[in-house]
Amino acid sequence: MSVITIQSPLFGEENSLRLFWELMADKKIPLINQLLEQLGKHPHFETWLQKGEVPKDIQD
Repeated sequence: MSVITIQSPLFGEENSLRLFWELMADKKIPLINQLLEQLGKHPHFETWLQKGEVPKDIQD
């Protein structure tokens, strides 16, 4: 499986861009924070940290 990241500049009024950013942050940041918290509590986290990667097939 490969991951492709697409970047695209956003153009618009500053207020519109600010609103867009706030909407995206409100929806995504709580999920990301929850995932990071759960990941940090996993018993193999220190091993993953030393290896620099999290296995794709986590069963826990």
